[in-house]
Amino acid sequence: MFARTVTASFDVSLADELAHFGESVKDQIASFPGLREWRFVADVESGRAVSFSTFDDKTAFLQSREDIDEILADLGRFLVDRPVEIL
Repeated sequence: MFARTVTASFDVSLADELAHFGESVKDQIASFPGLREWRFVADVESGRAVSFSTFDDKTAFLQSREDIDEILADLGRFLVDRPVEIL
């Protein structure tokens, strides 16, 4: 198994738009090969968020890396700092 965690801060005034964005990419994320689970938790009061995902193995994660980076780039419009990724 391979796990990935990302933490970031977002603009709390955009929390509703962030939630809509999450809904819009949910099916795309669910289709990643080897994805076991993906969770995104955001605190609308503090503007802090964490994403946690697990894949069958690192190879499965790397197969989805381009799509993940594309989603993260789109997510950037809501962020107030650079996300921190832990692999």
